[in-house]
Amino acid sequence: MPGDMSQTQIFRDNIKRLTGTELTYVFCPINCRLLPTLSIIAPRSPLFLTIVACQISNSSALGHRLWAMGYGLWATNISEIAKRQNVIVKISGVIAYADPDIWALQDLRPYFDHTVLAFGHQRIMWGNDSPVCNLGGGLETWVAATHASTNTWSETERSLF
Repeated sequence: MPGDMSQTQIFRDNIKRLTGTELTYVFCPINCRLLPTLSIIAPRSPLFLTIVACQISNSSALGHRLWAMGYGLWATNISEIAKRQNVIVKISGVIAYADPDIWALQDLRPYFDHTVLAFGHQRIMWGNDSPVCNLGGGLETWVAATHASTNTWSETERSLF
């Protein structure tokens, strides 16, 4: 979805039409170019509407070829979005566009950890991004990176994920 389209009255009216439907609005993909757009949309959306923010990062630290954004600006936008209790986040898309020859687990960790800190364990979910994750190392690599990133979590925290 182009960012400018989400700023139109038609878009806002259509979001309001979801009132009472118990539907979820999935904002996908969250890439660094659209992350600021969601930080504007989320506060304007009705609190009844559950918004799923997909794909936490397409970050320059992971050697992403698209939508690079510095960590500070990225973290600020994630924190702003997380202020809305009706927004949950799907941790996915992290390695999808990463250069598999450049990124390492220590590059991923700050993005993963900040997302969990901002949203809490109750408002995050995991996504496999298969087969797109194959571009950045593959599903097995993404699963292993996820396990390594959650190895300090309690059993209760892991069960929520």
